[in-house]
Amino acid sequence: MQESEIFHLRAESHNPWHLYAAAVLCDKDGRIAIVKDEDGSFRLPRETVASDDSLVRLIHRLVLAQVGVVPDVKRYLGALVIPFDRFDGTKTEKTVLYFHAPFESPYHGQFTEGASKQEGLQWLSLAEARELLAGQPGSEAEALDRLDA
Repeated sequence: MQESEIFHLRAESHNPWHLYAAAVLCDKDGRIAIVKDEDGSFRLPRETVASDDSLVRLIHRLVLAQVGVVPDVKRYLGALVIPFDRFDGTKTEKTVLYFHAPFESPYHGQFTEGASKQEGLQWLSLAEARELLAGQPGSEAEALDRLDA
C-alpha cells in the first residue's frame, strides 16, 4: 500500500464514520489513565484508526504519545458506539474498540509525578475513573465495567 492510499477512518465528506482504538491503561496500583479532551471532557486515551494500522501497534503508539509509557496489551474489552454530531450538523456515530493495557515500569514514579505537568492527564482509582467517565457525554464507564468481567 502506498502512503497516498493510507487514510484515517474518521468522519469526512468522503468517509462518514469514525473508528477509534482506546486503552484502559492501568498502572501496577490499579489506577486508570484519564485524559482531558480539547473540548474539556474526559476520556480514556484513544486514537483514530488508519486503514493500514495494526491495533496493538496503534495502542502502543497512542499510549506512548499521550502518556509516555509502553503498555502490555492484554485483551480486547469490546466496543462502544457513541452518537456524534459532525460539524455540518450530520448525525453519525463513533465506534471505539477498547483494550485492557496494563503496564509496569521501574520509572513509574517519574511518570506519575510528570502526569501533573503533562496537560490533561490524570491517574484515578477504578471507582474514581468510572464516576468521572459516567458523567461525560458518550460515557466510557461501561468499558471500565468490562475489566471485571
